[in-house]
Amino acid sequence: MSDFNGGNRLRRINQNWADHAPARTTRRTWDMGQTTPRYSNPMDSMNAGINALRSRATADRLGTEGIVYDEYGREIPQEGQQQPGLGPRATTGQIMDYIADWYPGMIGFFDSNPEIRAKLTEAAKWGWTPGKLNAEVSGTSWYRQTAANARDFELMEAQDPASAKAIVAQTAANIQNSSATFGLGLSPQQVAGMAWNATRNGWTDAQTTDALLKNLNWATVQGGTLTATVDDIKSVAGDYLVQMSDGTAQKYAARIASGELTLTGVESILQKQARGRFSWMGDEIDQGVTPSDYFAPVADTIASTLEVAPDSINLMDPKWLSLVEVRDQDSGKMRAATLNEAMLSARRQTGFVNTQGAAEMTAGLTQLLRGAFGG
Repeated sequence: MSDFNGGNRLRRINQNWADHAPARTTRRTWDMGQTTPRYSNPMDSMNAGINALRSRATADRLGTEGIVYDEYGREIPQEGQQQPGLGPRATTGQIMDYIADWYPGMIGFFDSNPEIRAKLTEAAKWGWTPGKLNAEVSGTSWYRQTAANARDFELMEAQDPASAKAIVAQTAANIQNSSATFGLGLSPQQVAGMAWNATRNGWTDAQTTDALLKNLNWATVQGGTLTATVDDIKSVAGDYLVQMSDGTAQKYAARIASGELTLTGVESILQKQARGRFSWMGDEIDQGVTPSDYFAPVADTIASTLEVAPDSINLMDPKWLSLVEVRDQDSGKMRAATLNEAMLSARRQTGFVNTQGAAEMTAGLTQLLRGAFGG
């Protein structure tokens, strides 16, 4: 039978309990002169019972000499061995006492698990050896279909519900904090259900995060790291002059939150796309220069000529991009516009006529004409 190794949370509670639990006491059992430890900590009791089962089962597998069985297949105990079975007429109280004495780590399952209760009842009535009980329990549907951490947690819920509830509450607090950090805004019911599953099944941090993100609904996300990551992704896309929809940015953000992707990985994707779009700028992009950086002086010249804020020159708009990227007349290849080319292109924009620069140019031209024609 399994040694019921629990998850980190259960192990930490068990260790903390062991450090602060009252001293163990003992009591006599039956009339064989043996003593069975009684534990304040149910997890200590479980571990002691399991260790006893394992040592006795080992003796069975090794074929210990001297074991004698009666006509019912029960082991007849020798000095220091297990008490005979109680027989078919044993009461529930007698059976529970027997289990507490000889299988103390299993007593918690008597009331909480009908399938194991039936096996324990038979073991008490017919004096099953630990090896036989081990085989019978290991063959149950519950044992085969339940992970070790879940079995451990179910035992704690049965023997010490207060401690089990405390572990779940701590897990719920952590999940609630993570939900708020992401901006998910999960309901108390969602948090409670997730906390119970996380504790019972021994979820890792990564598994808990994945479960949180399954509840992601972008329509209800309220700030948090998810929204901030979307903003970061779109900002990087803008640096590389790559169009990025909200939906695509949100998918990348969710993958980053789950640990599947990083912002650096997204930037690498965008860098490759930009290199394909601005192949003539490939060497600069490979060196970490973004198209936005490369075109910045040209864009500033356009903004200055049109007397507008530099931020208003959005190079994602084909109208402005066509002014900063031109085709060379000699080579026929694309390149960045020179500052003079950018200025001339800006003066051809309809908005230029309303600028102070345009007014000054008009006044100067008028004065020149007057001088030339004697006006």
